[in-house]
Amino acid sequence: MAYSPAVVTPASDRAPGGWLGRLLRRRRPLPDLEARIACFREVLCANNTALGLLTRIQQALAGEAAVPAPELRRLVTGVVVSTYRMILHLNRMTGDRFPGLAQRFDQLRTRITQKVEVTPFLGSLPPVVPLAKVTAAMAEEVGQKSAFLGEAQRLLPGRVPEGFATTAAAYREFMTAGGLGDRIAELMAGLDPSQLAACFTVANRISQMVESAPLPPSLKSALERAAGAATRPGERLAVRSSALQEGGLAVSFAGQYRSLLNVGPEGVQDAFRQVVASKYSPQAIVYRLNRGFEDAEVAMCCCVLRMVDAAAAGVLYSACQTEDGVRTLLQAVRGLGLSAVDGSAEPDSYLLDRRQRRVVSHKLGRQLAALHCGTGEGTERLAVPAGVKGLPVLAPSQAVEVAALACRLEDHLGQPVDMEWAIDGSGRAWVLQVRPQPEHAEKADRPRTPRIEGAPVLLAGGTRASGGAGCGPLHRVETDLDLLRFPAGAVLLTSEANPRLAVLLPKAAALLADLGETTGHLATVARELRVPALLAT
Repeated sequence: MAYSPAVVTPASDRAPGGWLGRLLRRRRPLPDLEARIACFREVLCANNTALGLLTRIQQALAGEAAVPAPELRRLVTGVVVSTYRMILHLNRMTGDRFPGLAQRFDQLRTRITQKVEVTPFLGSLPPVVPLAKVTAAMAEEVGQKSAFLGEAQRLLPGRVPEGFATTAAAYREFMTAGGLGDRIAELMAGLDPSQLAACFTVANRISQMVESAPLPPSLKSALERAAGAATRPGERLAVRSSALQEGGLAVSFAGQYRSLLNVGPEGVQDAFRQVVASKYSPQAIVYRLNRGFEDAEVAMCCCVLRMVDAAAAGVLYSACQTEDGVRTLLQAVRGLGLSAVDGSAEPDSYLLDRRQRRVVSHKLGRQLAALHCGTGEGTERLAVPAGVKGLPVLAPSQAVEVAALACRLEDHLGQPVDMEWAIDGSGRAWVLQVRPQPEHAEKADRPRTPRIEGAPVLLAGGTRASGGAGCGPLHRVETDLDLLRFPAGAVLLTSEANPRLAVLLPKAAALLADLGETTGHLATVARELRVPALLAT
């Protein structure tokens, strides 16, 4: 018989706090290989997100970029949440091999958050959360759009429609089911954003995959329950994107994702798939890759709201620099607000005095057709009646009422806001979206540079949506074939300032459009990329 010596350990070492107790606690069964790989991907994704946020903080500290205090707090919150995600998934992957990390993290988090006065949300959320329970601290789990709108619902009771948010957990559950995320990653690997034809091909294949993929049963049930709770008989919903990273100051993703309007409760599941698929539209792919984002770090969440059948709607910048000082800029169209941002119309523009709460100037726009809710689902464009053409979209009192809502949000959030709003058939004003006002929002006045004597004027008027100068051959784009033939260094000429044209801005010298305005999605992206843009020509 072989002799096996006994090993005796002191009672202190066998105690829960001793080294053996700690070792025994670590001996939990490891997850299976597939689960460990999934955790490892989460660690990498969280690490990439944290590094991107830290870069922005370092630029602010070095004086290379102006970062307002509220935006700095958002960046710090993002770093804290991403670090928490790294520790959480590292321990899941290793069977809690590194328990000391959590304690050290709590110590550092307390010191950091006290310095910058933030309270990051570090809990876990289910796939679907009622908007009434969403706070601004949840931006890293539900996207900034849903997070800010949840905050607005509490601040402005009765002014934000009821609804719910889908979370990053819902997106990851959908992507994991059936290996959908892995198949997408294979198609995205090595994709060059400068090769537009390849981007279109990949975008088409991925979109088909996403829209035809079945929802996991638990997610399907959660969406059914939430849609039923958010509506009364006959009511419809708006399903809007609220992706992580979307709605930031310097990187907005403006107009790159899809919103579906007038959706029945039974259609929310399909709408969820379509919004997720819009993450892989050609313009979204090119925008994301050119801005340095890895595909995995942009989880697509949705903000689902009770539909407001708008008589008038639009966009507002609460603090816009003009030659007469800081004003509130409000732009309005008839019907649903998509016409104000998709480049299909030139909205009415109102400038309001922020202190005296009054309209100081108004410019009539140009709108041939208005978007309205269809009799069933979806929307329809109807010609603007001849009797109202040439009349203001809003009365001054309505513009003042909308601006007052924005002022309350600005005071609460501590920074100027970019707000989408609507006025329903009864005259009630609603807030539909809130985000920080883009840092590249330019002055609403005209340039003061005098004309060059003797030089012929080719085009006068319009709205300067993005300042600067650019030159190159004119290239008109109206179809997808025109888009694919667009040469680098050309001036982009188009009738409507459609957000899908953002795919061309990285190689365009300048942009000219007959319609659209400074608060539109394409104008926002042009300012981000420093592409000179003249709209409403």
